[in-house]
Amino acid sequence: MFYIISKLLSFLLSPVLYLFIFIILSFFSKRRVFFFAFTLFIFYFFTCPFIFNFFSEIIEEEATEIAKIGKFDYGILLGGIASKDENSHQIRYSSNATRLLATLELYQSGRIDTIFISAGKRDTSDYEQIEAVFLKKQLQLYGVAEEKILIEYQSANTHENAVFSAIKLKPKAKNSTYLLITSSYHVRRAKACFEKEGFTIESFAADRLGDVPKLTINQLIPQGNQFAKWDYLIHELVGIVSYKLMGYL
Repeated sequence: MFYIISKLLSFLLSPVLYLFIFIILSFFSKRRVFFFAFTLFIFYFFTCPFIFNFFSEIIEEEATEIAKIGKFDYGILLGGIASKDENSHQIRYSSNATRLLATLELYQSGRIDTIFISAGKRDTSDYEQIEAVFLKKQLQLYGVAEEKILIEYQSANTHENAVFSAIKLKPKAKNSTYLLITSSYHVRRAKACFEKEGFTIESFAADRLGDVPKLTINQLIPQGNQFAKWDYLIHELVGIVSYKLMGYL
């Protein structure tokens, strides 16, 4: 139920949905001039890179420089990176793929000893379609030894990532060091979830959505790809609020 409600809230707060609603109202409402003006406002607000960058500064962690990372026993890689096409069996990477590449670089540079992938799939019983399973195989293709990759594939959200990772890694009983690897917009909520489950953990922020807000021509011209970035940011805001209400943080 919680999963459905959070997805519904993210949909209802999507900028594209409200843009669509106000476009319809601007055609059929008696106050069409007002709604048309508001449509233009909504469009510019959610497509202006400067505005997005300003708000992303509040939510996102600063991107982490790999050269400044110390050594850890485990690098915990969170899912949401890729899915597998059921017909072609090809892997389709999302914009979060930098998480995987950063994990590989951290491992190959000796900064993490073992990679732990926490990523399940709620709507499949096919073992090969589970994200943690096929990501492990991809890392092996990239040269990571099989014994250096551990997985858990029961989790379907960030809270469950932390819960099932704690069951596997037993942070309260072991004196190990952990590095949490996820997207910069996701770090705050994810780290809080893992700390709630007993981890003493540092974080690695990958694939930052926003840039430093600057009043330049490029950041003031509308760009269509900003809509997708706002969806990520709004989803994260919904996640933070709902997780606090549920006591997950």
